[in-house]
Amino acid sequence: SWSSGHILTHFGELGHKTSWVMAVADTPTGYIPAVGVLCSFPQDLLAELTNDVLDFLSYTLGAVDTFSYRKRLQASGLELTAVQVQGATNALVYSLRDAVANKLEQADLVAKLKGYGATVWSGKSVNVVKHVWGDRGAQVCAAAAALPQSVMNIGRLTSFKWALKLSVESNTAKNLGRAFIAVELKVVDGADCVHTKAFELSLFQFQSWAKQLREINDVINDEI
Repeated sequence: SWSSGHILTHFGELGHKTSWVMAVADTPTGYIPAVGVLCSFPQDLLAELTNDVLDFLSYTLGAVDTFSYRKRLQASGLELTAVQVQGATNALVYSLRDAVANKLEQADLVAKLKGYGATVWSGKSVNVVKHVWGDRGAQVCAAAAALPQSVMNIGRLTSFKWALKLSVESNTAKNLGRAFIAVELKVVDGADCVHTKAFELSLFQFQSWAKQLREINDVINDEI
């Protein structure tokens, strides 16, 4: 697995052409060799995998079945380990998730992939991804943008503030000067109403919560 660190720089437009410069040194560790494995896939399987990844990114597929793909690759004469197939899938998810998030046009996605150089993304593989993205990219971008807000109707965290404070009055003298964390959250619901929530945490509770957030961040980075 590898964590994200990819940087994409947009330098401007000339007519309808967009120039993208890829900071290859800032890509996730393992991304380039994983793409190398991905480009060894037969074109029909790569096209099918690209469609599955787009289904995954538009929340219509819970997970990509890499075990099934590995067996089909073996049947085609390509022997790869489970780790290699998963890594190749992760690389495609990473590339297309960025394309969905930035609502890239077909030409921009092609320029982005080619920006890594011909020794990373092969021309044939770029053409496969280009074809699938051209057919489904706009639809997937729209679905990914609409689903969290309208279909799932979940709240959005818009503000998070915390401060270290000391208690200055208490019913029991032993609690005077007690350090605690004051937290204020602002959440926008599905009807665009802002709700403010304030609460206190002990130092131990706050440290435990911060640890859980770091663990969540590590899991997310391992998945992309």
